[in-house]
Amino acid sequence: MQSDEKYKSLVSFNRLILAVPHPDDETYYSAGLIQRLNSLGKFLKVIVMTKGENSTLRYGVLENENLPDVREKEFMKIIRILGVTHYALNKFKDGGIESESDKVSKYLSSEIEGIKPDAVVTYEPSGVYGHPDHVALTKIIEELSKIYPFEIIYLTVGSSYNTFEDAVHMAKDPDSIKPIEPDLVLKLTSLETINKLRAILAYKSQFKFDLEFVWKLLRRRLLTREFLKLNV
Repeated sequence: MQSDEKYKSLVSFNRLILAVPHPDDETYYSAGLIQRLNSLGKFLKVIVMTKGENSTLRYGVLENENLPDVREKEFMKIIRILGVTHYALNKFKDGGIESESDKVSKYLSSEIEGIKPDAVVTYEPSGVYGHPDHVALTKIIEELSKIYPFEIIYLTVGSSYNTFEDAVHMAKDPDSIKPIEPDLVLKLTSLETINKLRAILAYKSQFKFDLEFVWKLLRRRLLTREFLKLNV
């Protein structure tokens, strides 16, 4: 599905926002994209809406440690690894993007008015695996795209990604989750791949690095590829 025309469209954008709900969302599905845009000299602001305080994963986190603080420190490591200059880590409630949609929309409106992006990158409409925060944030951004002149670039997955594996734990209706098909497969360079792996490994509280995890990453083809749907 690699399309020269779609890649030309991607690199034609000069000012972009990448908006995702949780720390690690920006890495697992778009660390390569972030690096590519940086290398091309594009303006990119990475916006994470929550500190992921309600995650059920706490690998290596001590009982007396505060998970949001741990995840914030991890996020700051990732920012350095991926070479991000402009970023924001917000304090909206993890699991509450939908219930705080008015506040989230107002915040993003302010960011959009200040940055005037050509494009906003976010999850595809079903949130890849149906996480309510993923779905709610995309709906907010889609509504904002009717007000402000920016295109949406959706983060999605390829056919080798079994969405039900994650959807069964996250989605309200796992059987209904069908991520949109990509029209651009971004092939990561060796350096982009290495840095993506470094960034994933830096999220020690969220990813258990063992053979099963590595196999899942390779099987999903998310280490050397990233899957995009350009709304252009």
